[in-house]
Amino acid sequence: MPTILNPYISFRDNARDAMNFYQSVFGGELTLSTFADFQASEDPAEAEKSCTAC
Repeated sequence: MPTILNPYISFRDNARDAMNFYQSVFGGELTLSTFADFQASEDPAEAEKSCTAC
């Protein structure tokens, strides 16, 4: 049976840059979501921040 890895890593304010870096190193498919996508924050300044585990 194959093993599937679904890592959840948290970064403050630079998740998008960090995840793009890890994708360039390890390859694979990267799906980014923002705080706005999940209504994870009511602060408009955080709307476009990426969240890796919302």
